[in-house]
Amino acid sequence: ELLQAEQPFAERHEMNRPILDADAVLLTVNAALPTKQLHEQFEQFGRWLNQLHETRGWRLDVGTLPVYLVLTHCDQLARPEDSFSQWMQRIEEGKRKIHDRFRAYLKDQGTAFGSLDVRLWATAIKRPALSDRPAKTEPFGVAELFRESLAAAADFQYRRYTSGRLLQNVTVGLLGLMLMLLLTVAFLFFYQPDQSIRLLDEKVQRLL
Repeated sequence: ELLQAEQPFAERHEMNRPILDADAVLLTVNAALPTKQLHEQFEQFGRWLNQLHETRGWRLDVGTLPVYLVLTHCDQLARPEDSFSQWMQRIEEGKRKIHDRFRAYLKDQGTAFGSLDVRLWATAIKRPALSDRPAKTEPFGVAELFRESLAAAADFQYRRYTSGRLLQNVTVGLLGLMLMLLLTVAFLFFYQPDQSIRLLDEKVQRLL
């Protein structure tokens, strides 16, 4: 629903706060989709990421939020005559093409995500039958994605915490400085020397 909305964070939605408070975001796209459908999904992703970037800017959130563009169904890229290395080459080629298309779309739209760190990943829920290896039901790239995204999320969470503490310390320091300035002004106002004494001192200085 948020991906399809024109302004996803401008309206009240129950997923707004969890996403804005998240330490990492994963967007999944089927690697075997035709080019037209991929372009449509990129448009949704680009519009949504642009809104997320702007909303995080208004909130003064910490930069470089890890966002993973995850390619799923990579097992469908394999051909029966492919070896394992050839299948990996097809995956890397698919990642490169999708990365180039996504970047080209962002360039055409003039979109820059300074507060987002967009990363590319490939996964499959099973390993296909290859010329040199049999089919397996074990996933491909899923465990690695979990480890990578959790590590990135933990790093972002730490940076968010330290940034919050730093901002708090700076705020307290500025408030303390303002209080000292106010006390100094009040002291000078209430304890300034008597006008007659000051005039007498000036006469003495002239006589000397």
